[in-house]
Amino acid sequence: MIYVGKSFIIHENTAHERKKSMKKIFALILTLALAAGIAAGCDMVEVDEEADGKRVVATVNGVDIVKSKYTEIYDYYYSYYTEQGYDFTTEDGLASLEEMKTGILDDLISQEVIRQLAEDEGYLEYTDEDRATATKEIADEKDESIASTITSLKSAMEDQELTDKKDGETDEEYYLRVATEQYEQNLADNDYTDEKLIEERLEYNALAKFQDDKLATVKALDADVIAKYDELVKAQTESYATKSAFVTAYNDASEIALCYYPEGYSLVQHILIPFSDDDQTTISELSTNVDDLQTELDDLNTDLEAATDTDAKAELQTSITAKQAEIDAANAELTAAETTAKAAIQEEADAVLASVQGVDEDGFIAVMLEKSTDTGMADEETAKKGYLVGEGDGMETSFSTAAQALEKTGDISGLVATSYGYHIIRKIKDLPSGKVAYADVKTAIYDSLTSDLKDTQWTTMTENWVAAAKVKKYTSRLD
Repeated sequence: MIYVGKSFIIHENTAHERKKSMKKIFALILTLALAAGIAAGCDMVEVDEEADGKRVVATVNGVDIVKSKYTEIYDYYYSYYTEQGYDFTTEDGLASLEEMKTGILDDLISQEVIRQLAEDEGYLEYTDEDRATATKEIADEKDESIASTITSLKSAMEDQELTDKKDGETDEEYYLRVATEQYEQNLADNDYTDEKLIEERLEYNALAKFQDDKLATVKALDADVIAKYDELVKAQTESYATKSAFVTAYNDASEIALCYYPEGYSLVQHILIPFSDDDQTTISELSTNVDDLQTELDDLNTDLEAATDTDAKAELQTSITAKQAEIDAANAELTAAETTAKAAIQEEADAVLASVQGVDEDGFIAVMLEKSTDTGMADEETAKKGYLVGEGDGMETSFSTAAQALEKTGDISGLVATSYGYHIIRKIKDLPSGKVAYADVKTAIYDSLTSDLKDTQWTTMTENWVAAAKVKKYTSRLD
């Protein structure tokens, strides 16, 4: 089953993102091994499910849409809104489900209309190449699902004996077998086979091509792209006067394109040699204690400024002196813990630092991938993108200060200590300040505007096709 066009189910902003979600929803069954219980809603009511599933809930040009197709989607969202632990209450989730009921049916009707039109135009006549592509996609997604399950199993079974291994079976063979069995069982529980998945993927790919072809001529005009660029420059120049807004926009990639950069920002990559977990916990707890004591001291100083009674002032001053002594003692304890933690990793950190002296970016990243534990730079792509540093960057002060002190591309810091461990920082580049050249952001703006136009056009086309179709709905049968 696929979902294309105006949809209650898919609500991304761009055609590109919508297609990615189409694929995700289409491949729902493949992910069941990672999300056990996703179809738990199937057993909500004691009914003859087989008979109920065959009830017709709508017809489109004489073609029936049966309740089981509706229930497949509804049950997924029932699980999503009531069982998956997302950030809303069950009551709110059920209210959303009630609102979605007719929307799900309308969406199925739209998809059936689209499917019929595509079939009439020959899009559902598959070639051997089409079938080979779909088969490979399903096989790749199966492998990814099983690999993810293996990772989850290893995490869950860490430091536990694998008592149910078969004779002669290695740990890796055990995890592969169990993950594969889970995948196949979930497939069977949901009445799916690899062959059924391939057939549905064939249809998904065909309808995606149908949509692409229908929207092939929809493009943003140069004049509109230029106007949007000017609009973004003006808005961002004003917004990023508050530099934290720029940091948020950059890190979240929340803008169509960044068309203005405030002054004073650069990009860096780094290698983290971490403190032990115990040392990190100790340092974190001691740091929190220092912060709490400082807050208390600040409150006392505020009270002192407001006090007018001589005796009250004297009492507050005594409390302030005592609190400062507590802070000094806490800071001394924190410094001692940091010294101990650094000493434990000093030899390793020195060796890593020596290994990156004089290396280029590829050499630095190679060491980073081998030695660093920062999950924010877990691969070459994220390392090349780097971290933004500058005012309001949210980094620990020692890291940010050391990063900003690097003068030119390729400069590498010494060992920089934070509460996490030692960092070795490499400067990628300074970001240019001021208005970004139109040529540098034209493609991103064009793609965004074109995608929005295609969304709008597809919605209009779909609504017109549905309006022209012979549709009957039996909404009373949805309960």
